[in-house]
Amino acid sequence: MAYPQQALMYQVVLRDDAGVLLSETPVQIKVSIKDSLDRVVYTEDISTKTNSNGLATFLLGTDGTTMQIRTDFKAIAWKEGKFFIKLENNGGTAFELHDYKSITAVPWAFAAFDAAGDLDDRIARIEAYLRSIGLIP
Repeated sequence: MAYPQQALMYQVVLRDDAGVLLSETPVQIKVSIKDSLDRVVYTEDISTKTNSNGLATFLLGTDGTTMQIRTDFKAIAWKEGKFFIKLENNGGTAFELHDYKSITAVPWAFAAFDAAGDLDDRIARIEAYLRSIGLIP
């Protein structure tokens, strides 16, 4: 069985206060994932570098030398409801809100993974029962 990677790819274009792209610039980004009650369920600090178009690309939920994971990404209960992502970036002095939006399609793969795990467990229990009564070898 194939399993989805327990991480989210995310991209963001960063600009300075004057609206100029932060091209080829080292940046720090604070990422928070919040539930529908505005509770933080996951945070991660990311150090990365933008490309020539000001685009920063990173993978949320992975262990890496440039990331500090404060909570367990795999423990997020994706099937429990709607989640939001909050991005703050450090323009040099302090972190400021960059973006706050709903997470839509990707986490459903994680919820499906959880359901598949539940299904695998049920199938294993049924097979064990059928073996115990001699209906399958």
